[in-house]
Amino acid sequence: MAEEAADEGPEPERYLDIGAWAQPGIIWRQNDENATLDDDGFWLQRARLGTSFKAQHFFFGKLELDLTPTPGLGDAYIDGRFHPAIYLRLGQFQVPFLKTFQFNELNLAFIDRTIYTPLGQDRPYLRYLSPRDIGVMAGGRVGGSDDPDEPMPAFDYRAGAFLGRGPNQTRNDDDAFLYTARVQLHALGVPDGELAENDIARNVLPRVAVGGGVYTNCDDRGQWNRGFTVDGEVRYQGLYASTSFVWFKNGASSGLGNTLGYGDACKGVAGAPDHIASGFGVQLQYVLPREWTDSHAIEVLTRYDSVEPNGVCDLGTGQCAPFGGDASTPGYAAPPNYGDSDNAPSRYRLTFGVNYLPTSEPTLRLSVNYQLKRERENVVTAAGTVQGLKDDVFWMQLTAGI
Repeated sequence: MAEEAADEGPEPERYLDIGAWAQPGIIWRQNDENATLDDDGFWLQRARLGTSFKAQHFFFGKLELDLTPTPGLGDAYIDGRFHPAIYLRLGQFQVPFLKTFQFNELNLAFIDRTIYTPLGQDRPYLRYLSPRDIGVMAGGRVGGSDDPDEPMPAFDYRAGAFLGRGPNQTRNDDDAFLYTARVQLHALGVPDGELAENDIARNVLPRVAVGGGVYTNCDDRGQWNRGFTVDGEVRYQGLYASTSFVWFKNGASSGLGNTLGYGDACKGVAGAPDHIASGFGVQLQYVLPREWTDSHAIEVLTRYDSVEPNGVCDLGTGQCAPFGGDASTPGYAAPPNYGDSDNAPSRYRLTFGVNYLPTSEPTLRLSVNYQLKRERENVVTAAGTVQGLKDDVFWMQLTAGI
């Protein structure tokens, strides 16, 4: 695995590579009458220009411009790759925490990420999570083998410190940093095509990975966000299965939070108790055998994911429901509206999809997803109670890049 960063693959063969890709699509919603979103029609989810480059023997970089909805930077970093077991990264890049954020948007299986991440075409749930931030990270890989017939376990690690304000935000007004770390064990060896969220590479031997991460930050509401995630995946002969869980507790800084420097900035919301948030997802995908589809690749996929964003702790006792809350939880506050980003309704989603890749490469594919979305909580407004909504979506998207 020489000259290879754990999450970026082999070094560029040339000193400069330039590329571009876009993801136009069509969205058709089947909303309840009380739902606020009504954006049927054409949509450009992403359009990006990028370059990766090699500078001398140890230094590599990537620069990506995201043109939608307004121009801004995607990845923009420099790597010092000194050994497979250690590299350093500085700039703006994907935060090493959630598994779903470890795949570049070009390599996602579904049209969007799991429901507990901020969604561009829908309201966010765990809104303080962001795929990218500005900071520094150390990482590497220990073990592994270049011989596919003799797989050896490999251990990846990454740990970083970030401004904690999301992409393209260069000021850290509260002087508190986001700290995060992620580890992953490839128990049966590193899979072919590991950077893609699928098994189009059709690994001939089973590949199993388990991972996890920790996260702590002071967000823009003065809340101390601290949480963890665990996940796993299997790849074998076109089959890809993955599951993940994320848990957070948010509130006023104390103990470890004060040690990390959050005491002055993270006072919490005055008079409000801490709250618990969690999310869960599981997905199953299969690439049809090549003898059925010639040189093309056809992938069928399904996913279930859910989020519990507002389990409230009891203000008097400080006791918290372990994985969220409902109307029976002490201190529970019903969502005030359909789109509230701090107290959104708990929700689950079931997605079915097909990907067609005419060249068997992710840079050209047609994706069709149908999402069944349901709210678990009623919304209580000044005008009365709105029953849990449904917001089903038909979504078709073309990915094309060079």
